[in-house]
Amino acid sequence: MKKLVVLTGAGISAESGIKTFREMGGLWEEYDVMEVASPQGWAKNPKLVLDFYNQRRKQLKEVKPNQGHI
Repeated sequence: MKKLVVLTGAGISAESGIKTFREMGGLWEEYDVMEVASPQGWAKNPKLVLDFYNQRRKQLKEVKPNQGHI
C-alpha cells in the first residue's frame, strides 16, 4: 500500500472551528508572531510560548475533524 501525504495551510481547520493565524480575528491579531513562534520568543518568555501552544492543544479537544481532515 502506498502512502500519501498532503500538506495544507491552517485554513483547512477553520471549518472545524479552530482559529487560524492570518484571518480577521486570527491568532496573529492577538499575539506577536515573534513572541510565540520563534527561537527568540522562546528564549525571552518560554511560559508565554508554552501557554500559547497549550491553548491550541486544549482547543483540539473541543472540535471535530472536518471532511478536509478525513
